[in-house]
Amino acid sequence: SRSEALIKVIGEFLRARPKDKIGAVRFDMDAFLISPLTLDHDWMIARLKDEKPGRGTAPGSGLLIAAEH
Repeated sequence: SRSEALIKVIGEFLRARPKDKIGAVRFDMDAFLISPLTLDHDWMIARLKDEKPGRGTAPGSGLLIAAEH
C-alpha cells in the first residue's frame, strides 16, 4: 500500500541520518504533531505505523504546526 511504501522510504531516510533530530507532522483535514524532534527514530517509525489513513489535505496547517514546534 502507499502508506507502507511511505513508511519504508521514511525509515531509509531516518537510518541515513542517525545523528539528526527529526519530527513528524500529520495533515489531512486537520494537522497535528505525530512526533516532536527526536533522535529515537525507531520510536518515530513505530508511531507512523500506528497512523490511519485520513481524507483531505491541509498542507498550510501542517507547515504552521511544524513551524510552531
